[in-house]
Amino acid sequence: AFEEKMYGDVWDKEKYLNWMYENLMAIKSVMSETASIYVHLDWHIGHYVKILLDEIFGEDNFQREIIWDIQVLSGYKTIAPNWVRGHDTIFYYSKSENRIFNKQKQPHKQEYLDRFNKIDKDGRRYFDGRGSIIYLDEAIEKGKAVGDVWSDIMSFQQNATAAEKVDYSTQKPEALLERIIKASSNEGMIVADFFGGSGVTAAVANKLNRKFIHCDIGVNSIQTTRDRLKADGAE
Repeated sequence: AFEEKMYGDVWDKEKYLNWMYENLMAIKSVMSETASIYVHLDWHIGHYVKILLDEIFGEDNFQREIIWDIQVLSGYKTIAPNWVRGHDTIFYYSKSENRIFNKQKQPHKQEYLDRFNKIDKDGRRYFDGRGSIIYLDEAIEKGKAVGDVWSDIMSFQQNATAAEKVDYSTQKPEALLERIIKASSNEGMIVADFFGGSGVTAAVANKLNRKFIHCDIGVNSIQTTRDRLKADGAE
């Protein structure tokens, strides 16, 4: 019943925010000085919690508002008399200015690669529209730095038949956690999820050679995560 109240958005807003404030303070107290926190909440409450995060971690430690573009979905959302809601928001804060951040890369879009339409005497394709020559093979190898709008990671709403799905209502795709964990930690470090749900954070952390802490009040969460980690051969 408690879990249903938490995720059913039936709490009194003030009580919920007080509860969340206490949780965020407790989480900050166990974070290392190089640690970061990513907070993903829905549009009903996220902007209120953003104010708490500013107070707890400091406005100067607010790093980015990440927009996870979950794409336009079919059904009522597309016919409602309003803009179609197609994104989630993730708030990214660090505990201090001494944060770990490993820049992530992704492949360039084909429309960008198509600009490399000139060929030099050695047969290499290149592009010189910006005042300096860029070679196609180097551009492909280097990749494109990931920005704060993520449109290349499918949600389970888009991909309901995903093999990794365990039918847990708040489950996130592994690709989402992989990007976050790779960016803000190194191998051997500890990654914690205090609202662990289906255990995707722990599972991905294990695969990426990190240690992990998984917490959740729901028995279903603990059972789902245990089974998932056992199947992965986690210690």
